[in-house]
Amino acid sequence: MNINIVSEKLNIKFSEYMDLLASYGLLDTHTFPTRESNCLDHCFVKSKLKTSTVVCHTTLTDQFSVMLSLPLKITSRTRINSTFSKTDHEAAIIPSELLCSNSNSQAALHNINKYFVNVGTNLAISILLRKHTNELELFKKSRQNTTSGPLNSFMLLPTDEME
Repeated sequence: MNINIVSEKLNIKFSEYMDLLASYGLLDTHTFPTRESNCLDHCFVKSKLKTSTVVCHTTLTDQFSVMLSLPLKITSRTRINSTFSKTDHEAAIIPSELLCSNSNSQAALHNINKYFVNVGTNLAISILLRKHTNELELFKKSRQNTTSGPLNSFMLLPTDEME
């Protein structure tokens, strides 16, 4: 839009244009001449951060180039939640030792299954004791606040070691 924003004689187009941009919180970043003594290449920004504008005087065209520099500072105060996981490498040794403890691969897998069944059983029992409930009551509570869709979590129950 060829509206001179540094005109000595103000006109209606200029006033309407500047008022419209100001109503959206946009402020002009410069009033330097970009073609002869007129400022026809406008640059408007809505930001509380410090900006810099440069008008580059070149002879390539009859108008000068306008460059705007915006800081890359993040202004959001939203906290990003991070999660960390820690691997207990010592605990991982037990299943690998169980796998190597027997030359028969089927027996070794059976030992590992027994180990994980034991871990799962102990975890399920400790949860039930902490919640002062049983498996059926815990399951009913988990379904109370959900629709007929899938649950957003899972539940461990004591299991058969031969499973």
